[in-house]
Amino acid sequence: MILDSITLENFGLYAGRQEIILTPPSTQKPIVLFGGLNGGGKTTLLDALQLGLFGQHAKTSNRGRLSYAEYLSRCIHVHEGYNFASVSLRFRHTIQGNEDHYTLKRRWERNKKGCNEVFDVLKNGRLAPDLSENWPSQVDVLMPLNIAHLFLFDGEKIERYASPSESANLVGTAIQNLLGLDVVNQLDRDIRVLERRKKLELSDNISRLRISEIEDAQKKLRDRITAAKQKRAAIRTHEIGKRLRQLDMAEREFRRLGGDLYERSKEFEVALRDADDVLSERSEALCEAASGALPLLLVTDLLRSGAERDLEDAEITKALQMHDLLVSRDTAVLKFLKSMGVEIGLLNQTKKFLDNDRANHRQRGDRKISLDLDKETRGEITVLLHGGLDDALKSASERLEHYQNAESEIEGLRAIRDSIPEEETIQGVIQKRNNLKEEVEALEAKDARLAGEINLLERERERGRRKIEMLYVL
Repeated sequence: MILDSITLENFGLYAGRQEIILTPPSTQKPIVLFGGLNGGGKTTLLDALQLGLFGQHAKTSNRGRLSYAEYLSRCIHVHEGYNFASVSLRFRHTIQGNEDHYTLKRRWERNKKGCNEVFDVLKNGRLAPDLSENWPSQVDVLMPLNIAHLFLFDGEKIERYASPSESANLVGTAIQNLLGLDVVNQLDRDIRVLERRKKLELSDNISRLRISEIEDAQKKLRDRITAAKQKRAAIRTHEIGKRLRQLDMAEREFRRLGGDLYERSKEFEVALRDADDVLSERSEALCEAASGALPLLLVTDLLRSGAERDLEDAEITKALQMHDLLVSRDTAVLKFLKSMGVEIGLLNQTKKFLDNDRANHRQRGDRKISLDLDKETRGEITVLLHGGLDDALKSASERLEHYQNAESEIEGLRAIRDSIPEEETIQGVIQKRNNLKEEVEALEAKDARLAGEINLLERERERGRRKIEMLYVL
């Protein structure tokens, strides 16, 4: 048996029609390997192969205890408008040198009563109704269900095949199934049923009546369990599914209208008030900078000119002080020279030199003092011109940048606030969304109650089964 292709339509993760070629490249390379990230659809593909071959008897990965109809409904791609799915499998099989081509087509569609499947088998391009009716027995000849896991398996489970502790059991079970030894187990179960029937025929009327009553109760329990499961399947497949799709549409409409912003409107109002407070603080910081040395940056040249004038005033003051000192010094020098008996000519020359020197100092001191700054003012001007103004400019620039950032943040928050929809615009969608959430919760609670009811019924049914076994033993 050679698999050639599988075609999926709206199946699981696969939306639309997807055809995958499975024909091996050669007889020396008969294995087809699929790789991909988790959630990429590898297991879904294996499930589709199993489902295409074995139908309701397929051992798929995610069916669990679901009914076949419910499982088929869940296999339909979760997208608005998709109400059907299909799996089509093509393969070849050779018997006594004759190669036949088969196509298996399974298609199912949701309806008010649940989910119905249509299954067709084509042999060599022609419909084969006899094969369609008897396919479970026919496929058991081509690929027995009990050994299908040896040919169609998930690579994530390959560790089990390589494990010494588990591989023996797996291979042993597969060989038993391949040789048909599992029929012995089925025969054993059939013999037990036959023994029970014989014991029932030989038992007294009271026991037969009691067993009959329990079996009738068991049948009613089975009917109740089946009805509850069908009801639960209808709730999960149709009602909850429908509400979830409607809820998804309401959520998308809610987001389109700006519902996310609406829900956070109070948060934005608080953020806007905080941003206003920050802007006010940074405005005060700018005013504080303007009240200090910052305005003097406008008169930097004037400050430098004043500093130069102050230096000139210092020189004038120094010249006047020097003149007064020289008067005393020159008088003392001339007096000393006379006492030493220096001749009159040299004494006169010395006096002339000293008079000229004092006159020069006096001339420099005769200029007018412009500013006459005190020591404290002179120190402040020096500090400003040697780094103070630069520091003031740097600090003011930083404060201005912080202020502008706060302004930008407020503008952004105001833009968001202005884009928040009015309550009357979005209230209808909010109400619809809340109503759908409540309906989904109510349906899920109903589903949970049905699950609990089914569990109780199955436990009651198990107790009845044990009672029947005990009566058979007696």
